[in-house]
Amino acid sequence: MEVTDSKQVELAAAHNTKIYVIEGVGENGEALKMYLKKPDYKTKKAALETLMADSKAVIVAGEMILLACFVDGDNLYNNEDTRLEAAMAAAELVKFNDTIALKKS
Repeated sequence: MEVTDSKQVELAAAHNTKIYVIEGVGENGEALKMYLKKPDYKTKKAALETLMADSKAVIVAGEMILLACFVDGDNLYNNEDTRLEAAMAAAELVKFNDTIALKKS
């Protein structure tokens, strides 16, 4: 999902954060790109709580991220042909950063 292009670099500088891009194809075959900023703690927490409450809620959690983190590009959330797939891709942003390790002593 992570791609580096000039638009992404420009947006990262403007928002002082990592920018992710979801690429898709519209109903007429046009290439679409949706740029998302890295989810903040509050957004990740809400999405993770949604996922933990119902393991089938991946789409709902992904939609939360699409709405909270959209910064530029084609709004794939508003496109009925791409909304579900974009939400599934965005849900991947709720992941652990491998900064904490639980070890047995």
